Amino acid sequence: MRPPSGVARELGIDLHQFANGSGKESARLAIVTDLPLMLNTFHDMAFVFENDIDFAGRIADPRYLSGEGDYMPVRPGRNQWQSLLVPDLQSVELPAFEARGAGSKHLHFILGDASMHAHTAEMPRGRYKKAHRHPAGYHVFCVTGRGYSLLWLEGQNMADAVRMDWTPGCVYAPPDEYYHQHFNVADEPSRYLALGFGSVRHPVLDRYRRVYEMLGVNVEQGGDQIEHEDEWPAVYDLFVRELQRAGSTLVMERPSYRAEGLAAAPFPHARA
Repeated sequence: MRPPSGVARELGIDLHQFANGSGKESARLAIVTDLPLMLNTFHDMAFVFENDIDFAGRIADPRYLSGEGDYMPVRPGRNQWQSLLVPDLQSVELPAFEARGAGSKHLHFILGDASMHAHTAEMPRGRYKKAHRHPAGYHVFCVTGRGYSLLWLEGQNMADAVRMDWTPGCVYAPPDEYYHQHFNVADEPSRYLALGFGSVRHPVLDRYRRVYEMLGVNVEQGGDQIEHEDEWPAVYDLFVRELQRAGSTLVMERPSYRAEGLAAAPFPHARA
């Protein structure tokens, strides 16, 4: 499967049609929507599907229809790109977000001023991101590179963590409040796209607002991020083995852990 190449916001302006511009390859379309929420909220099919409001004001700028946009700097982890279309996720420039890990990059997309969330993030080669958690509903699409993610609940033994291996075209959704941590084993940067409900501008619910307020804030300060020095040391050991297996270069130095005793237990998630 080819990786996601772009992301767009669909507005209820008029009838529309999707077309595959390639004469040689098939195309797959992935859509993340708040339709289930709307149906459950109004429980009226006619109101949802026959409503004639067109949201024309959401276009904001005709340039947005062709993929142009405006960069809005806020602060690391909250910087935004406003448009209606991001035609190439692989080449869009991403600002730094070092709080999520050395060399990490992150950019929110404001598409049609909607309440749907969209952001893309990047990990440099030879490194992995800090673990974090948030509510359910975020769908993670691998765009470039390859690697794996570990998912676990607070208080759960890391030896029982779920492992998700990903390559371009893969998608998965971390369950509600599961910690998850992304590891890049490609010898180049790996990038992913996350889509869900509750945007950085319009989070809708307090639980989503908290996600944005606490981006990059560690658990000791009331946030939902685990610093490298507080993670299970075997996580790093596994990463080193996986890089060796992939023939990729290790860049990240071993963290200075606060509790080296955690390394005593074996870590079972290496691939056979």
